[in-house]
Amino acid sequence: MSERIEIWYHGTSGEHAASIRRTGFRIGTHFARTCRAARRYGTHVFAVALASALISEDAEDQLHAAVHIPPSAIRGESSTREES
Repeated sequence: MSERIEIWYHGTSGEHAASIRRTGFRIGTHFARTCRAARRYGTHVFAVALASALISEDAEDQLHAAVHIPPSAIRGESSTREES
């Protein structure tokens, strides 16, 4: 039986996006259940595939990474123009 994968989202600034692409997500990184919720934290949003084993049972709208999540978990990204 294969492990279930869920897509969660992380919003950040454009300047931090480049670092995330290179090194992944640090322990303690916040993830949101929806892209819309993640966009509140930055104009650049990553869609990230997380194994269900990494998601706590009580995670409803957001979670914190308990382990390093590598860049290979990124399944997509989008950005909007930053307001000046």
